[in-house]
Amino acid sequence: MMKWTAIQWLKTLTILLLVFLNGYLFYKLMPFIGGLLHFVLKVLFPFIIAAMIAYLLHPIVERLSREGMPRVLASYYYLCAFFRHNRCGFI
Repeated sequence: MMKWTAIQWLKTLTILLLVFLNGYLFYKLMPFIGGLLHFVLKVLFPFIIAAMIAYLLHPIVERLSREGMPRVLASYYYLCAFFRHNRCGFI
């Protein structure tokens, strides 16, 4: 096992101190930025979900596109199948 030098200890303790300081400041500022954070998360949530769905279905669409199916049709087909399977679509 390797011994830590004084510089390594100093770097580690500095990073830990900065992490705890950021957490404390966030905790103290939460009443002021809570409303803004709630609004931003409310607006960004659909975009985050859309990005996750696109990330999950990309390999399937890429494979169908390589096999000759037009990319738009492959995307439409798997999005419809995905939403019907999860019962949260309107199609």
